[in-house]
Amino acid sequence: AHGEALYFLVGDVSGKGVSAALYAARVSSELRFVAASQSEPAAILNLLNARFSDAGPDGMFVTMLLAVVDLRTGRIAIANAGHPAPIIRSGYGQVEELGGTGQPPIGVIGGIDFAQYERAMGARDVVAFFTDGVSEALDRERALFGEDGLARVMAEADGTAEGTRRAAMQALNAHVEGVGFSDDVTLLCVGRS
Repeated sequence: AHGEALYFLVGDVSGKGVSAALYAARVSSELRFVAASQSEPAAILNLLNARFSDAGPDGMFVTMLLAVVDLRTGRIAIANAGHPAPIIRSGYGQVEELGGTGQPPIGVIGGIDFAQYERAMGARDVVAFFTDGVSEALDRERALFGEDGLARVMAEADGTAEGTRRAAMQALNAHVEGVGFSDDVTLLCVGRS
């Protein structure tokens, strides 16, 4: 954290096994180094991507979403490297995607200038950051849980970060009942009271 800012990172390395774990550890280490000299998410991803401009072993790459929240003002800034866009539920119950996913993952193309999306987080706003293990979870009929499934749960949740996380995980577990998860699942809900 820099000053009165709180940073959130959700990422997903391609591939499996030991080589993917080692690549993730290397990216994580470099991220800590880069973040020590930068405060804006886009600048951090730009520098990190420059260090990994060639894909890793076996063409591995990392999707990554980096967000920073100013604890005084509620400003949230997000940069996205090929990761599912977060979803926000306003204190009024409106649900929408934050930013976009149009830029490539870290380590695919050098020289990228990552975009940064900013907005104010209001009272009782909740943001959900997640991996594609959430959106691509399949039920018995091979139907996706999807971003729409998460958005529906968020719209009906109690408006708190913990209540949203709990409701989303219950819905997700019910969706994959009898099938199980085919990918890692990460869901991080952040709220402002």
